[in-house]
Amino acid sequence: MLTTPLFARSPSVVIGKNYSYTFLGDSVQLEVDIAVSASAESAVSLQLWASATPFEGGLLQGVKVAEVACGILSSDTHISECAKAYVPAGRASHFMVLALVASPLNEQDLILDYVNFTKQQAFILPRMNGKIVVDIQHNAADITIEQIENPRIASNLSGTLALELWSLSQPYTGASFNGVQQGGVLVGTLLGQTSWSNKVIHMQLTAPIGDNLVLMLREWTSSGYITRDYYAVGQAAAPDVSAPVEATVVEEHPLLDLMEKVEEIVEAVTPFVESVAHTVGSVVSAMVEAAEQFIEDAEKNIIQEPEDITPDSVAAEPKVEKPAKKSSSRVLKAKPAPKMVLSLNVVTEEQLTELKGISKAVAKAIVEARPYARWDEVATVKGVGGKLLIKLKANFVL
Repeated sequence: MLTTPLFARSPSVVIGKNYSYTFLGDSVQLEVDIAVSASAESAVSLQLWASATPFEGGLLQGVKVAEVACGILSSDTHISECAKAYVPAGRASHFMVLALVASPLNEQDLILDYVNFTKQQAFILPRMNGKIVVDIQHNAADITIEQIENPRIASNLSGTLALELWSLSQPYTGASFNGVQQGGVLVGTLLGQTSWSNKVIHMQLTAPIGDNLVLMLREWTSSGYITRDYYAVGQAAAPDVSAPVEATVVEEHPLLDLMEKVEEIVEAVTPFVESVAHTVGSVVSAMVEAAEQFIEDAEKNIIQEPEDITPDSVAAEPKVEKPAKKSSSRVLKAKPAPKMVLSLNVVTEEQLTELKGISKAVAKAIVEARPYARWDEVATVKGVGGKLLIKLKANFVL
């Protein structure tokens, strides 16, 4: 939220006659002339805002979409910068406002000049359509969504999409928010002009239910997860004011059932693996690698799929869909001697990174979050997904 000066005055730095913005994916290109009649008294910046109404002075409210620092200006200049764009969630159209903002030292930012763009801006984002039901029972929630859609162009593959349930301090309006995450699950990536229909999701809840409960559809970007659409639980959904998009519903692939059975087998033998790993660690590693290779090869045959989702929480790193490729077989070779199994509570970062698939950043996060009493605590560490958790169980004990 910004404000214009309380007393009318003629600023020495104003927006010129030529100005524009162009969205390029998750960035926005700003082209702005700035006229300077006298050297600026403090550093200035250009800010692009999305507001519910045109701005006419006073308090500027809405979502700050992008900002470009201009510094202290002493002469006319042209700003041509590409900045990260943080667009508001939901499907409403917005009035775009370009503001020239002064940042006096130790004082509140002030709007020196501004312009309203006449045409309203709508953002094409992944979204939830139709009826949404959130059934909360104790520490779990069953969520039914009539449709999850990517209305972008057909060549666009979304970032990894996630559904998260949040309890917020204030009612949500599509901008930044403060609150407590109750739970979340990954739902995968989605091609443009396609959708999932009648998605049923089971979500484990990790915190007591609070006020202003909101279900958010979030997308992984280069800046992390960004909210794309939302539903206030217990309130009527907002009407769909956008034009309908012809969507192709993704059909389930026949390999999914087989993949799920293999994953169930791997999970079922995990307790046994933990108890005998100190004597047969090499054989166990080979079994886990073979199962992972089968799942990976099977996934390569699936171009687009709706996953059957039941994980306890959202993994912080997104899954990446891989191009179709014929599955291959492999021959298991026993390693020359069994290895000593270390506790995950004492292993070093260097020893963790020796395992395939564990980066230095993930190893550091695992070490910093110690000690662990249960494996489900390890699963909450940033970067530890389902496959990596299986590998950790096979190579370490708690």
